[in-house]
Amino acid sequence: MLVPLLLSFAPYFPPPQAETQEAPAVRWDTEPFAGSYRTRAGMKELPGRLGRITVPERRDQETDGTVEIAFVVYKTENKNPLPPMVYLVGGPGGSGTEYGAFFAKHPLLSVLDYCDVIALDQRGTGLSVPNLSEGPDLSYELPLDEALTQAAEERAFAAAASKGFEYWQEKGVDLAAFNTRESAADIEDVRLALGLDKITLWGGSYGSHLGLAYLRDHSAHVERAVLTKVEGPDHSFKLPSTVQRHLENLSKMVAADDKLGEQIPDLVALTRSLIEQLDEEPVTVEVDHEGEDLSITLGSFDLKRELSNAMGDVRGISSIPADLYAMSQGDWSALGNAAVGSRRGEVWSMMTVMMDMASGASPDRLAQIKREANDAANLLGDTINAPFGDLLHKAVQSPDLGADFRSPIKSDALVLFVTGRMDVRTPPENFEEMRPGFPNHVYLDVTGVSHGSFEMLSPDYQAALKAFLSAEEVDSQVIEINEMRFAPLAK
Repeated sequence: MLVPLLLSFAPYFPPPQAETQEAPAVRWDTEPFAGSYRTRAGMKELPGRLGRITVPERRDQETDGTVEIAFVVYKTENKNPLPPMVYLVGGPGGSGTEYGAFFAKHPLLSVLDYCDVIALDQRGTGLSVPNLSEGPDLSYELPLDEALTQAAEERAFAAAASKGFEYWQEKGVDLAAFNTRESAADIEDVRLALGLDKITLWGGSYGSHLGLAYLRDHSAHVERAVLTKVEGPDHSFKLPSTVQRHLENLSKMVAADDKLGEQIPDLVALTRSLIEQLDEEPVTVEVDHEGEDLSITLGSFDLKRELSNAMGDVRGISSIPADLYAMSQGDWSALGNAAVGSRRGEVWSMMTVMMDMASGASPDRLAQIKREANDAANLLGDTINAPFGDLLHKAVQSPDLGADFRSPIKSDALVLFVTGRMDVRTPPENFEEMRPGFPNHVYLDVTGVSHGSFEMLSPDYQAALKAFLSAEEVDSQVIEINEMRFAPLAK
């Protein structure tokens, strides 16, 4: 559970803002970079140009440490383009050079029709050096023959992260340098290196968190921005009350469903009863997990954890009613299969850990999370934040970016914000909290999507984005879409 202990560590002070900054030199690869994107006829190659710049490892200290930032530039054929689009992948930890071609030539919206695309590998990812997803195996296994607890998972995850921290420390890498403020300064160095007066930004989820950090300090150089799945500066850790509210909304949807409502009139009550059942007596179930016959003992935390995970995506949400109903009938196999995956966890990238822990949360938000997690009305507690917690912060000695980083952002840049009403991880409330600081914004409120990208299936959504990228006037609007179909109940 997250507690205010997180903020007891020394804060990270912002890099000094130089009035004049020397542009880093770009080292271009001599061979074309071959990205790939999907078409109806199959995968195709998209040629780009791979560049690299060297930037300071930490801008708040006088050190010799450096980081290499890689990016791919895809050129548009538009004769009157927008300023180049810097593509900021979410995660944190995704690779811009890996996904950049698909973003540039998306089958439903080709951004390359409107401007150049700069697919950036944020520090610690992809072709940037170091890549913090490399190094030792940071996986762990928790016992299958006993019910999982949040404390046990947090201990295992923190121990794996500590191993990663020690590895990179021995390599001479200062992991304290891998935070969102430094990444935002890297974007500015890329802009300078390419000799660009203005850029356009596109970021989703963590990419929006990073894009907002750039806008805080460099709005004058942003022509316009698209920020989807909005994660503001104090939104890295999620509120239990948000999860509960979404669970209650899902319950209403199920009750109103012609095929499910009769069998599941109150999904919240069903969830509560299953949690109480597992609290009273864990259940042992035999599962076929990826061809492996296993026995696993399930407790209430297993159920809370997997429900929190499932609520992050429309496809997961669609199966929740059927899975819970099956459990009420004595079939725990779906939960058992999902829980095996959680018992066999890993720290995928130390970049992910360092970025999120440095962004952290304000004392007020941490106190709210703790208070809500202890409120029995919030059935899933703070499992949406698991396995991140105070043990992890200790393990990686991450400096907190502090109150200045998490303060409200004000920007006159033209920003298109997109949220999904079913998004439990980056809910619409995140945008509403930030709205006052962006007088020149457009807001697309999409009704039937969560943290995935199903809004791209809406012609109205596509039209709004195309107009925005064409520098046409776009009005804030509600985008109606419902691609979710509940899985049928087992007979």
